Amino acid sequence: MNIMVNEMGYGKYNVDDVLGENVIFPDYKRFDVSSIDKSRSAHQNWKMGFSVDKQINGKRLIEDILTESKSYPRFTSGGTFGLMTIEDDYSNISDVVDINRNYIIKYNFTQTRRENIITSVKMFYKYDYGKGKYMDYVEREIGDLIPEYDATGYDMYNIKKEDGHRDINLKYHTEYSTVSDFARYTLMNYCNSHLEVNLSLSLNYIQLEVGDIISLPSLKEETAFGINYLEETTINGVGVYPYFIVMEVNSNIDVVNIKAVQLHDLLGGIQ
Repeated sequence: MNIMVNEMGYGKYNVDDVLGENVIFPDYKRFDVSSIDKSRSAHQNWKMGFSVDKQINGKRLIEDILTESKSYPRFTSGGTFGLMTIEDDYSNISDVVDINRNYIIKYNFTQTRRENIITSVKMFYKYDYGKGKYMDYVEREIGDLIPEYDATGYDMYNIKKEDGHRDINLKYHTEYSTVSDFARYTLMNYCNSHLEVNLSLSLNYIQLEVGDIISLPSLKEETAFGINYLEETTINGVGVYPYFIVMEVNSNIDVVNIKAVQLHDLLGGIQ
């Protein structure tokens, strides 16, 4: 928010304030504050650090920072800036939109690509701007977090351990425990394919926004790609919720098209 207001001039409370002269206060009506608070809660103990040593596009900077987090940038239908956050745990969620089967015009299921599966990471961090290199790294693999994965996961996706490895440069991280948590989050979220659903809905759901959580009714098939999307289950030792998070919304005069991805438990087992 500080970067957007004081560096980019977005959401100034006083539109006459000049960038660089004084600290500029935000107009909170231009921000989806509840979604920002949710992101802050998800990153409560995180510490990130970086320098901007060259001129950079502000939009690009914000996107780059958020690729190293659990949140994504978005604008609401009302034009306010906010964040969509993938949380670790949805076992006690109450704010869920139940989709009524009578208002579904059409639907289809897909899965995230096997090529996107990550089972081990080596995350380089603490970038030294003078030397032009990273000074430390954290290594993690999914078997350290979910021992059951080693027994079933690689065979299920027909991949080898080296196929799921990623070297990841984190230019906005300087602190070990934060990088370690991001490594855990990355492995838990990407060690399995996620079920995706594309829905065409009636205008009864015109209020749906990116980041909303939905549940599906029983459709013609109660499973998709062998996954029961109506109840809690597990895949290779990882808990899977009967909830989907809305990733895309496109509306026109007679239909609301959404794309949503099934949520997985990122703590290591649904309680």
